[in-house]
Amino acid sequence: MPQEKGSGKMPRPDQTLQGNASATEGAQRRGALIVRASIVGVVGNMLLSAMKAAIGTMTGSIAIVLDAVNNLSDALSSIITIVGTRLSEKEPDRAHPFGHGRIEYLTTIIISAIVLWAGVTSLSESVSRIIDPSPASYGKTALVIVALGVVAKIALGRYATARGRALESNSLKASGTDATMDAAISATTLVAAGVNLAFGIAVEAYLGVVISLVIVKAGIDILREALDKILGERMDSDLADRVRKTVEGVEGVRGAYDLTLNDYGPNRQMGSVHIEVDETMTARRIDALTREITTTVYRTCNVFIDAVGIYSTNVDDTSRVSSIRSRVNEIVWTHEHILEVHGFYLDDDARTISLDVVISFDEPHRASAAEAIREEIQARLPRVRDRTDLRHRLQQLSAAAQSGRPRTAPHGLAGSFATACRTASESENLPAWAETLDAMRVPRSSRCGAAWRNASIPCRSSRRRRARSYACARSSPPSARSAPSPGRRRDCNAHRASSPSPSSRAHR
Repeated sequence: MPQEKGSGKMPRPDQTLQGNASATEGAQRRGALIVRASIVGVVGNMLLSAMKAAIGTMTGSIAIVLDAVNNLSDALSSIITIVGTRLSEKEPDRAHPFGHGRIEYLTTIIISAIVLWAGVTSLSESVSRIIDPSPASYGKTALVIVALGVVAKIALGRYATARGRALESNSLKASGTDATMDAAISATTLVAAGVNLAFGIAVEAYLGVVISLVIVKAGIDILREALDKILGERMDSDLADRVRKTVEGVEGVRGAYDLTLNDYGPNRQMGSVHIEVDETMTARRIDALTREITTTVYRTCNVFIDAVGIYSTNVDDTSRVSSIRSRVNEIVWTHEHILEVHGFYLDDDARTISLDVVISFDEPHRASAAEAIREEIQARLPRVRDRTDLRHRLQQLSAAAQSGRPRTAPHGLAGSFATACRTASESENLPAWAETLDAMRVPRSSRCGAAWRNASIPCRSSRRRRARSYACARSSPPSARSAPSPGRRRDCNAHRASSPSPSSRAHR
């Protein structure tokens, strides 16, 4: 099929596959770098842990022994990071169509638990040493080794944190935080040893309590960050701006709104967006436009847009449309906690308007605020009806017509239909209402005559003969009543002859 003129360049399937392959290669390269950084952490922490455990046992220093335990926990956290990274690289399957990227967040939770365990253990040992103090001997060799351990832990922590930020790995950043806390514990050991050698005062237990509390706090922060990722947090503002500008840069898009991004793991974002387009745009052009948006955003921002909503915009932006839009905006912005108003469209046929209002989470009653805005717009613009109210009223009438009521209830059901027809004459397309009433299978004698006349249903010019003409035409559809057959005309004349005249009815 030839492409519509001005519809833009359609993305080819091979280009989409190429983009997916590039993203897969990037994910694999990222995983390899994370594993390499974690192996460095495992080797370094294992060596430090073994060395400090030996020195702590020989000197009888509880601080050095606890420092060795923390180094061991760092090695364990690095191993967990390696395992979690490998599992998160698995391809999507039937049970997990969005991939396994969130396993990295679960890995971060496990590491935070290890950090919390190390902090609680250190706190318990420090409190025990305060209650039951025991002297500790520090040698120059031990202090030199501890000092070297501090330098090594600071280097490992900075390395893991830097690689975690560069690769957007929460697991690596958690390992870097854990290493930094271990360096702080080692530094505290050096301070306690210096005070003991200079003044003969044992303060390592008290410093151990302080450092233990700092470690516990760090573990809680790591756990909170991982839980926020799993529960879903506010999207990154820089990424959101990039995606929105990319969508608005596509030809044919007047505006991009309501952007939503869902996080399924590091560098695995899926989302949806609403765009404003001209009301005259065809379905084929919209289809090409949404495909172009999906491909462009994926290549530019590495975000897959799986759904594109459409806002129709009035092409003929006359002074009347602009005036109504201005009045609506004035009404909306008088309310508090309004962030944005968009998606305005005026439907002249239905005499309705549609728009989206973004209300801040600072508003405690957002649903009530939205209802108040809608009611105020209806009150100040009375000719603009709410389509939902009309549809609900028509459904009620339909249910009444299909219930057990007699089909010839001219005073009950007919009155309801007369009210519906009067509402339709003000706010809806009358032929559409007439078709809906036909579907209800209600006798035409119980319908509102004014609505049928406005819906282009033939009738007699004389007011006193109009009811008889409806009675004659009741058995045929509207299309067949425009040119009655001679036989049918004779039936109508016979009916007219048998019917009493207005004067005789008045006489009776």
